[in-house]
Amino acid sequence: MLNVKIGINKVSSTLTERVTLDVPYYLLKLVSTNNNSIKILSVLDSAPFSRVNKLTLELVTALVDEDLPNGKVYLKAGTYKYEFYQSATTSLIITDNKLLESGLLLFDVDLPSTNYNNTNTEIVYGS
Repeated sequence: MLNVKIGINKVSSTLTERVTLDVPYYLLKLVSTNNNSIKILSVLDSAPFSRVNKLTLELVTALVDEDLPNGKVYLKAGTYKYEFYQSATTSLIITDNKLLESGLLLFDVDLPSTNYNNTNTEIVYGS
């Protein structure tokens, strides 16, 4: 499961071992488990040609800031099915592109933390 937050997320994966293209582009398809809405975006690999891919995914706070070709996506908090695909082009259309990996992505909005004053109370049972 991938856990992501608002801002830039570096997602590690092993897509390279399944790639069949010389110079692949990576597409990420997200399907909401809540309403089946679909978003497809391009993600950059900051560690190309290594065994572990470091893919960049940026979650933005407003729909107007969304830029899917550049890896910026607006999501509502929730769980999403994700699928990574290889592509020969930067097009965000998934047709015959090879599926490389799938799983679940969890986006949980950061809630402000609350500090509590805890008093330790010792309770002794029996004699």
